[in-house]
Amino acid sequence: MCFFRLASLIGVLMVALMACSPVVYTDTDAGHDFSTLRTFTWAQTPPVITSGEHPISPLAKAKMTAAIRAEFERKGYRFVRSGPADFAVSYTLGARDKIELRQYPASYVSSYNSWVWGGRYYGVGYRPPFGTAFPTTREVEVTVGTLSVDAFDTRSRRPIWHEQASRRLSQAELAGQSDTLLVQAARTVLSEFPLVGGAVE
Repeated sequence: MCFFRLASLIGVLMVALMACSPVVYTDTDAGHDFSTLRTFTWAQTPPVITSGEHPISPLAKAKMTAAIRAEFERKGYRFVRSGPADFAVSYTLGARDKIELRQYPASYVSSYNSWVWGGRYYGVGYRPPFGTAFPTTREVEVTVGTLSVDAFDTRSRRPIWHEQASRRLSQAELAGQSDTLLVQAARTVLSEFPLVGGAVE
């Protein structure tokens, strides 16, 4: 029975870890010479475009703008508030509700220590017969947040780089209460953007 308990626990932990990992998509202009880039500015003011079903507070937008600017600066680029710059940046921020089919491993009840996994599905105090497997699939409503950043060549005004990151959000994260999440999101969505001079991290 210990084997089944361990397998069930590992399975649920893997589901939780995958839920927390962002899905990242990157698209670039392969013909653009990123090694020539030194300075950046915003493509518009404010640089954010919002989308989705959930309102985003002005404070959250301001914090995300600061986080994205700080990440570009960490990579060695210099922000230009006014005047010519090598590339311009805008970003899109939003969250949508969706239904997911979540799979859970079969769980077992030990007859000698009353250990149970998945009791919340059946209610507190419920103890099915020894060896009974719980249902493994259920529908769950989740909120998925998406952040995408676009960079444009200021001379040609053509897009040169796009990266998007999506992940499930908790209620606290959705409310914009996590400054750490905003910084992590900026770091994630700019993970593939080269360092100044064209080097890759």
